[in-house]
Amino acid sequence: PSPSSPPSPAPSVPGQCLVDVTITCTDADGVDCNAIPPRETDCFEEITYMYNLENIGDNSMDITEVLRTRGTDTADLISLVDPTTLAVGESAKVTETETVNFCTDGTFETTITAKADPPQGVPCEDTATYVFTVTSICQVGLEIGCIVQDGDLAGQDCQLLEGETFPQCTGSSPTKMCFVYTASACGDSDTAGLVECRDFDMGPQFMADITVTNGNVILTSEMVRMGSEFCFGNGVDALPETIFINVSNAMGGVDPMPLQITQIDSSCSGPGLTLQDSFGASDFVGYTNDNGVSDCLVDVEYEYVVTNLGTVDLTITALDRTLNGDDQSLLTMTDPAMLALGPTETFSEKETVRINRCTSMQYITSSTAVAAGDDGTECGDTDDYAFDIVVGTPFPTTPPSSMPSSMPSPAPTPIVFPPGDSCFVQVGVDCTPPAGVEDCDSIPIPRDECLEKVFSM
Repeated sequence: PSPSSPPSPAPSVPGQCLVDVTITCTDADGVDCNAIPPRETDCFEEITYMYNLENIGDNSMDITEVLRTRGTDTADLISLVDPTTLAVGESAKVTETETVNFCTDGTFETTITAKADPPQGVPCEDTATYVFTVTSICQVGLEIGCIVQDGDLAGQDCQLLEGETFPQCTGSSPTKMCFVYTASACGDSDTAGLVECRDFDMGPQFMADITVTNGNVILTSEMVRMGSEFCFGNGVDALPETIFINVSNAMGGVDPMPLQITQIDSSCSGPGLTLQDSFGASDFVGYTNDNGVSDCLVDVEYEYVVTNLGTVDLTITALDRTLNGDDQSLLTMTDPAMLALGPTETFSEKETVRINRCTSMQYITSSTAVAAGDDGTECGDTDDYAFDIVVGTPFPTTPPSSMPSSMPSPAPTPIVFPPGDSCFVQVGVDCTPPAGVEDCDSIPIPRDECLEKVFSM
């Protein structure tokens, strides 16, 4: 019989290409990134990603690409892979470091895609993703705003305020005039427009009755306290050319005791009247005539807004502000129930401050908020706000966060009206001692707080 032909060899079957990708993320102590606690200090920490590439098929393979994507950043890490040729069961590791802020909320997602080619057969790839989230336990945000309350810029940001354009009342007679009661004695003033000033007995007191007349007709009559503004005139009809400001005892009843009488040439003719000049117990601070409205004093409203930016309930424990060196707590009259904030909730506190547009001044405000989270952690935030009032020569450039090196002279710093206008505070100036007190130094509190503490209403 013919010899049979040898059997043909079976065709070889290429092994399957399978690559497996895994990702780990740890801190320097080996703690998984998802277990790293948030914090309020020492925010930045370096973490390490490890990408493991393993041949789990039944054929060797060559790693051809290792594509890493994190946010908008993408990179091919193939140059870091060693070895790139993997036998069955063999693996290669790639490490990367990144610095993360663990004080700020954020989600960090990293994706690795590895591609490989076997000697024969179909290429393969695998993808893995690692995600960890930083969630602050307690986080607050603080913002300061300031809005003008009156005048031409009412409703506008305080940084738009400018110095007074017409500080001298000349030409046409005023149709409205405003003064601030200072409780000052007549002194030896030779102020232009001052005809006569006469003190009686005790002289002006902290509180007084003010009556303004032309000698016969009463233009205004009201009770004032030191720092109060009083105005008269309707802004249309010319005021009398001569006015008398009568200061009397506020507790005098039907027949009040006179304390001071001042006669003023209010025609604004000749040398005219200059804003901020003193006429006995009254300082000239505003007028209206053909030039328009000129007013030294304008009220602005600061608002301090605290927002819970974290994910836990918290309670505001402190909200303090410093305005040109004057420190105040803004929570002295706040209902404690309003200080508890859930996530995204806000709390705001407002205060009205009187700004003098007739004196160059830098108004620099800084504020700090502190809160306690329900889990016992504490957090806080700060903010700054600044604007300049420039009359004449502008200030030299000064960073908003810096206190001015010296205050302009004279120094009419802000007049602050606390919530409810329960007392008057003129900060940063020497105070006039109240009755029964020899001098301000004998008051056992800081002198720049004496008016608030001694003259609380």
